[in-house]
Parts: sequence; C-alpha cells; structure tokens
Amino acid sequence: MKKLLTILLCLGLCGCASFYASRYPNDEYSPTSPDSIPVYNNYPPVPYEIIGEVGGNGAPLSSWQGMGKRLREYAAQMGGDAVVIAEQATPYVGTYTTPTTVDTTSSAYGTANTTWSGSAQVYGNNIYGQASGDTYGQAYGQSHTTINPGTSTPMYGKEVKAYVIKYKQSDNTANENENLETQDSKSQGIEDKLKTINKLLTDGFITKDDYEIRKQKLLNDYTSKGT
Repeated sequence: MKKLLTILLCLGLCGCASFYASRYPNDEYSPTSPDSIPVYNNYPPVPYEIIGEVGGNGAPLSSWQGMGKRLREYAAQMGGDAVVIAEQATPYVGTYTTPTTVDTTSSAYGTANTTWSGSAQVYGNNIYGQASGDTYGQAYGQSHTTINPGTSTPMYGKEVKAYVIKYKQSDNTANENENLETQDSKSQGIEDKLKTINKLLTDGFITKDDYEIRKQKLLNDYTSKGT
C-alpha cells in the first residue's frame, strides 16, 4: 500500500471551506495548469497512474464550483493531468435557529365626574365657609400580545474526495489524450457520457461553456465514427 506524503493543508474559499492535498511518493512531476485539468466521475480508458489525492470540506455557503476550482489548483501543483471524483456528499452540519419573540401593545381610556357642595357666611369684610366634593370615574384598558415562533433550518455542508492521475507516457500518448473523449464514449456509450458531463455541470465542476464544448465535441466524434 502506498504511503501518503502530505504536502498541503490549508483553509480555502469564502464560505469556510478547508482543503487538503496528499501526494504519493511517485516520481516528481512539473506543475501543470489548473485550467487544463478536467474533472471526471470515472477513470479515463487510457493508461494512467494515481499520483495523489485531494479533498475538501465546505460549509453550507460554499459552492461546488469553488471547491472544484481548488481541487484543480492542488492537482496542478502535483503535476496532475486530471482529477477523478471518488466520494461526494452533503453531510448534516447543524441547525440554524431563530429565537421566539413576543410583541405586546396596550391602550387605556376612561371618564371622571366631580361634584361639589358647600356653604358660606359673610362677616364684615370677611367670608367664611366650607366646601366638599367627590370625584367619580372609571377607566378601561386592553392589551394585545403577539407570539412569533422561532424557526429551525437544517444545514448541510459539502465533502469531496478525489484522486489525481497522471497519464502514462507512450508512443501514442498524444493521440490518446487528443481522443480521450471519443474513447471514453466508446466504453460508456454516448448516453452515459452525456450524463457524466451533465453531472459535472450540475455539481459546479465545469462551466456552462465548457459543458457545451465537451458536448459538441462528443457528438461530433460520435457522428464521425458512426459514418
């Protein structure tokens, strides 16, 4: 069993994603271009060797497309020619909960009446007397309470594990690489191959333009082989 040589462990993209890359102790290869590295769901039908693995864990806000970009970058540092997805999952990572809130409004109103009675006497320049009175009233009030229940939303992260492959050199390597899509379609059939590239698009590992290019090339190759 090959022994892993860990060469990279770091935090990744916004959305709190972490990635790793482990290179097997094979021959050293010169770095390749991330833009030239395709992502497959199946191993290609050409000679290759596995030179390492890459993977990552993403938070719910991370994207498959962003994670695929980082996998290609790490594979390029190893000198890889392609990435093959081995495992892909969306594990439960927790629940986002909002608290219950209570809103209360109140109002009050009322009426009041006052009555007075008394007597007075005049002695010279002075007035003497007494008075008494009573006040009667009533008040009314009301209040309204609204309870806003909290919510709970489950959250799911993203996990992916993939192997980095290097095409083996041979006299026909150039032709094998050039006709990779055609040979792959022979083994899987035209329908299976279309499903494969469609899934890569759905999962965000390739762009819409890349999907259209691959699809058109596949159809052209299939048509030319069938005539």
